[in-house]
Amino acid sequence: MASAQPVFRDGGSGNKPPCFVGEHYDFWKIRMQAFLEAQGEEIWDAVENGPFIPTTVVNNVVETKVKASWTDDDKRKVLFDKKAKNLLQSALGMDEFFRISQCKTAKEIWDTLEVTHEGTTEVKRSKLNTLSQEYEMFRMQPGDTILDLQKRFSHLTNHLMALGKTFTNDELNLKVLRSLTRAWQPKVTAISEKKSLSKMSLAALFGKLQEHEMELDQLERHEGRENKVRTLALKTKARDYDSDDEESQSEKVDECKTHNPVGSGPGATQAGLLVNLILHAISRAPPTPDDGAPSETVGRVDGEDFVDYPGV
Repeated sequence: MASAQPVFRDGGSGNKPPCFVGEHYDFWKIRMQAFLEAQGEEIWDAVENGPFIPTTVVNNVVETKVKASWTDDDKRKVLFDKKAKNLLQSALGMDEFFRISQCKTAKEIWDTLEVTHEGTTEVKRSKLNTLSQEYEMFRMQPGDTILDLQKRFSHLTNHLMALGKTFTNDELNLKVLRSLTRAWQPKVTAISEKKSLSKMSLAALFGKLQEHEMELDQLERHEGRENKVRTLALKTKARDYDSDDEESQSEKVDECKTHNPVGSGPGATQAGLLVNLILHAISRAPPTPDDGAPSETVGRVDGEDFVDYPGV
């Protein structure tokens, strides 16, 4: 579980070294090296190569000088290791400080932290192999922006470089272009044809990709607005059509009520309205052709009704 304590408590200050509390050593290492180099090349040399030891040659034999015989220049050079040791100790949290508290030189402090947090040569080799495989499989993920891609790629390559892996500019640029999805292929082709990848910095490449991404986003928003307007127009047209159809049906219902009234006033029911519609449809139906059925004749004789069926 990550600590809530900030990784670089004193980051951003030109006078204080970045504080290391046991997390993200690879990033702290890069920053700390830059800080030590900024204090003077001799200070970083003391960390990298060890302290200066005043010597003298006696009968072609190199001997260490006794402190009483040190020159002013010897004293100045010896002081570089002490300054580097102080800066390193000032940059460590309590747990890390106790880890290196018995170290005598700045180089010993640096090497102890390196072995502790990066591992031995065998451990470094194992980490390097794992990260190298991750580098080979690196691809743009669904939903990734160019900024997301840049962060993941920089994080991975920084880890590899901290373990001793080297890359040429051409290799990094080509890897980024090959990691993009199929939708980016036209832009990849355009960049590859116009620019020499070996002469383009990685930052410049990501800048061009971000510029193209912004253009695509603007185009997508424009198309979205056009589709929205088109959809709204279709909905309006559909509503107008439905309104005309309702008016037509209302006219038919009124006509039914006029010719075949069933019920009247506010008490008329929906059933009555349905009967009116059916009667209206029947009244408008074309007459059925004569199918040979006998017809009937109605008459009245001596005050009584009769029905005369032909053939009876």
